[in-house]
Amino acid sequence: MLLRPCIALAALLLSAGGSVAADLTVGFVTSLSGPGASIGIPYEKGILAAQAFAEKVGDTNIKLIRLDDASDPSAATRDARKLVQEEKVDVLIGTSGVPGTVAMAVVAAETRTPIISLTPATQPQSPNGQWLISIPMKNAPASSIEVLTNERYARADTSVTGQTLKIIAARPDAVITGGSGTPGALPYIALAERGYKGGLYGTHALINPDFVRVGGAAVEGVIAPTGPVIVAEQLPDSNPTKKASLTFREAYQRANNSPTSDAFSAYSFDAWLVLLDVARRALPKAQPGTEEFRAAFRDAMEATDDVIGTHGIYNFRPGVFYGVDERARVLVQLQKGKWVLLQ
Repeated sequence: MLLRPCIALAALLLSAGGSVAADLTVGFVTSLSGPGASIGIPYEKGILAAQAFAEKVGDTNIKLIRLDDASDPSAATRDARKLVQEEKVDVLIGTSGVPGTVAMAVVAAETRTPIISLTPATQPQSPNGQWLISIPMKNAPASSIEVLTNERYARADTSVTGQTLKIIAARPDAVITGGSGTPGALPYIALAERGYKGGLYGTHALINPDFVRVGGAAVEGVIAPTGPVIVAEQLPDSNPTKKASLTFREAYQRANNSPTSDAFSAYSFDAWLVLLDVARRALPKAQPGTEEFRAAFRDAMEATDDVIGTHGIYNFRPGVFYGVDERARVLVQLQKGKWVLLQ
C-alpha cells in the first residue's frame, strides 16, 4: 500500500529537478603567456573583478570558462572552437590582441555565437551577419597633421635604433607610437638615449604599469588618451562614469587582493556590464544553451542603450561595432610615474 505514494513522490521530484533554469555560459579568452601577457593578465584580473561584482543575471547563474591563447591567433581560434563546440557557450569575450580577436570573431560568425571584443576589432565579412561588438574605441579618423615618417618594429624586437635614427633625422615636432604594454616602451627609451626633446604621445595601449616600470624616466611626460577610469578620483562628481569606475575598483580589490593601476582590466569589466544588460533583455525570450538564445542575445546586443561603464557609455546598433561615445574621452600625462588628467 505504500508503493504508490513513494512512486508519485519520486516522479514529482524528478519533474521539479528538470525545471531548473540553465546557466548562462560565457567563454573568456585572453593572453596569460607570450608577448601579449602584459595586457592579457590585466584582462584576466578584470574579468575576475567582474565575476565578483555580479555572478547572476536575475535568477540566472553565469558560468565563466577562462582559457589562455598564449598570444597566438591560431590558439585563439582553437580556444574559441573549444568553447563553442565542447563547452556550448552562449557568449564569447576576448582577447588581448587584434589578430587573436579577429580569429575568434571568424569562429563566432561561423557558429552564430555573439562575441564581445576587448580590442578594437571589426566583424569579419560573413553571410551570417554581425555577431561582434567592441568595447574599446575605433581608430581616430584622418587629420591634417603631417606624418613625416612611419617606422615599424616587431613585438619581439629588442632594438629600434635604425627606426629611431630615421625619426630624429625627419625633425618632427612630436612622436606618437602605436605600441602596447612592455614592448611599447622601447621606442621612447631609444629616443631618450639619442637626446630627442620633442613631444611624446601614445595610445590607450600604453596605460599599463609595466610600460611605466620599463620606460622609467624615458616615458616621463608622455601624453595618451584613455578611459576615465584611470583617473577616476580626479574626475568631477558630475562625470557619469565616475561611480562605475569606483565600483570597479572596489570589485577589483576584492577579487585580486590588490589595487588596480591599469586601463585594460576595466575593459573586461565593461564587457561584463554590457553582457549583464544584454542578457537581462535576452533571457525572457529564450533559454541559455540554445540557438534561439544566442540569436536573442545578438539582437539585444545590437539594441544597447546608454550602458554606463568605466571607460565610457555604450550604445550599439546593427552595423555599429564601436559603441563608446565622446563622453569617454580624456587625455592624461605621465608625471612622476603617475597618470594625471589633462582634459
